[in-house]
Amino acid sequence: MSIFCEECKTLLRRRKVNGEKILICPKCGFIPNGSEKKSKKETVKKRVSAELALFPFPKIRDGQKEFLEDARSAINEGKHIIVHAPTGIGKTAAALSAALEYAMKNNKIVFFLTSKQSQHYIAIETLRSMNEKLIKEEGTDIVAVDVISKQSMCPLSSTRSVYGAFNEFCRLKVKTRSCEYFKNHNEAVVNKIKGKIMHVQQLVKLCKVYGTCPHKTALDAGHDANIIVCDYSYIFSDIREVILPKIGKELNDIVLVVDEAHNLPDRIRSYLSSSLTSIELNKAEKEIKKKNAAIARHLHNLAAICESIFNEVEDNKEKKLEKDELIKRIEDTLKESLEKWNYDFFIEALTKAGEKMLKENEATSLLDIAAFLDGWRKHKTGVVRTVSKKDVARISYTLLDPSILSEEVFSQAHSSILMSGTLYPGEMYADLLAIEESRRIIKSYRSPFPRENRIVLMTNNLTTLYKKRGLRMFQAYANRIAEASKHIQGNVAVFFPSYGLLHEVLGRLDNIYLTKRLLIEKQGLRKEEKERLIE
Repeated sequence: MSIFCEECKTLLRRRKVNGEKILICPKCGFIPNGSEKKSKKETVKKRVSAELALFPFPKIRDGQKEFLEDARSAINEGKHIIVHAPTGIGKTAAALSAALEYAMKNNKIVFFLTSKQSQHYIAIETLRSMNEKLIKEEGTDIVAVDVISKQSMCPLSSTRSVYGAFNEFCRLKVKTRSCEYFKNHNEAVVNKIKGKIMHVQQLVKLCKVYGTCPHKTALDAGHDANIIVCDYSYIFSDIREVILPKIGKELNDIVLVVDEAHNLPDRIRSYLSSSLTSIELNKAEKEIKKKNAAIARHLHNLAAICESIFNEVEDNKEKKLEKDELIKRIEDTLKESLEKWNYDFFIEALTKAGEKMLKENEATSLLDIAAFLDGWRKHKTGVVRTVSKKDVARISYTLLDPSILSEEVFSQAHSSILMSGTLYPGEMYADLLAIEESRRIIKSYRSPFPRENRIVLMTNNLTTLYKKRGLRMFQAYANRIAEASKHIQGNVAVFFPSYGLLHEVLGRLDNIYLTKRLLIEKQGLRKEEKERLIE
């Protein structure tokens, strides 16, 4: 028999508290037949012990124990710890334990940031192990939300491959209230997400069954979460200004855990970097030609401007391009037209035309061009603007200084753990990200495994230099791979710099006796196919 909360109509759950199983509302903390009603946060605070220890495993490794203690100390002091620790030390379990122990006792929220969707899996599995221990020892549980990009979670996004176009597509759908998934809010689904730690694929599947927007529903659940597992962009880009208000948090409410943090500076740079090619302009001109002759003509003129700039650069070279130089050339051309547009109006016209095409379910690159032109004039410091003919001729602006975005985060966040097996030297990364010297702690830990477990060997007379590639070199590679495989008892992974080289060597392995089954990564595999291959 199902029993629902008298206050908020949520399905009650049976939990163990002080050795006794009782019914309790997972949403508002109401206890039937009790003398007092508590909010969820008050209930959690009362039931979480002062000595809360969330480390999920019975044994702790050397190095891992030191890392856990240092992380706890740094978070308690409101500092940022930059950790260089080798693969296998158990960074994820230690970092999550330290961050959540503090957050759950002090009404904070943990953001576990990753650079790849595949890294979410380990975090969620670790949280599940921690949750089992917490329920058993404390009678409460962890509310965790796994979330990826809105586009990757959208039930309607299968035909929307361009990121910028999808964002505009989604915004229009929401604005016009034409997205049935977004309109269909279901509190029961939100409670299901809060009541069980799910991988994002499970969350998306659940929301599709109930017809709700997976991304919106995940953020609704995030309002009461102890931890959100997500991409770097949720904190280190302008997405943060949308996400934090939705979950009712500010930067000083956050304990950050940045996984594979050596990737963070480059990822931040990519958020404020963009480029434009003649190919993109010609494509956009064809898209709009029959719909808006004026825009098509101005895009044609913009392509001509770009070509004239490209002709000023030698092949395989690049040079700086001043911000005002491109803007002036565009402005001068626009003024000479019949419409006598200016730079701002051109961006506005591109944006409106692109939105209209999306509304009519037509693919478009107009919005990407508008975003490039807007970004070109907007950014003033820490950005270099270039014209290049190294591969495809392109005009680009590139963020050089990641602290333009990271300084505010690290100055206002309660604390953080930045960790990686290659986060060295730590001082360099701390300087790049503008982490205050008074709040930074730099740590390095040794591998817990015996040195003899890792044998590093190097072979002579093999190279992937293009000018030295040939039949003999491909055969030499095949011979060495077969020889190593014969002497290694377990499985072997071979990494190539390109699919082309892989296939050249693979064709010669067919002539060699191998005792192992071959699994080949093929070019163009979907994410699910790659995961099955690895598994």
